[in-house]
Amino acid sequence: MHTDELIDSELTSLLLGLLETAAVLEKRLDRTLSCGRGISFSEYRLLRALMAAPRSTASRVDLAAAVGLTASAVTRALKPLEKLGIVTTERSARDARQSLASLTPAGAELLREAHGMLEDTLASTPARRFGPRQMETLRTCLAELGARS
Repeated sequence: MHTDELIDSELTSLLLGLLETAAVLEKRLDRTLSCGRGISFSEYRLLRALMAAPRSTASRVDLAAAVGLTASAVTRALKPLEKLGIVTTERSARDARQSLASLTPAGAELLREAHGMLEDTLASTPARRFGPRQMETLRTCLAELGARS
């Protein structure tokens, strides 16, 4: 096997392993949140992105960028959350085609509760044994992997 092929093979194996690990963790978190608070992990990520936005309000385009979904997927995900009173949506005053989503007080409370559940679930993973230096190294590596070239 050629050296470049071996490197590509090792890289492919590493990245596929990373994605498989992420899928296992996401499934575990999804199950925890769904059973405990009735929301999916994807919905949790949307609510978290809303909480981080100025005044807990963001456009669906900004939310899509924050969580890695399309704007139409965000629109679909917001509809049931709005029916439950977790978020509100309204048309932007500047652009009638653009709607803004806002986290309601009930949504903020749900997010706090869900975050606690998420923290408890993650504390039961092997990652809990990582020290600060290992965590920082992993954080740096993940940032480099996610950086656009």
